[in-house]
Amino acid sequence: MSDKATNHLQDSDKREAVSGLIKNFLEPAGNNFIEELVFRFLLTRGNTLGGSMRNIGGFMAQKKLTRAIIAYLKLAGYQCQWLHSETNTWAILPHDDAEVELSLRGLPWDEDQVNSVSKWLCTL
Repeated sequence: MSDKATNHLQDSDKREAVSGLIKNFLEPAGNNFIEELVFRFLLTRGNTLGGSMRNIGGFMAQKKLTRAIIAYLKLAGYQCQWLHSETNTWAILPHDDAEVELSLRGLPWDEDQVNSVSKWLCTL
């Protein structure tokens, strides 16, 4: 079981899961029970790693898209505001906006800008 799953189980549920593992997988494996146990462990850990990598991939994609939108708005001459995730306040996007996307929670723009950005994003 994953660490995430075990956080939602009571001790009796965990004992039942271990008993089920032994009865349904380890005992039928006979002398190969060690390989079966290692295989089950690696399956669980591999899935955990896969979830972590999907989270990282999503974060990187969000950062890249946000950076592209900010760059487009600046190049198009639009003044940009941003919502800071920690202070929950709106501010004018600073000239030196390096890594602002790490603290960015929102970007507002008017309808003309939306149409312009939408057309630009479709060409990417």
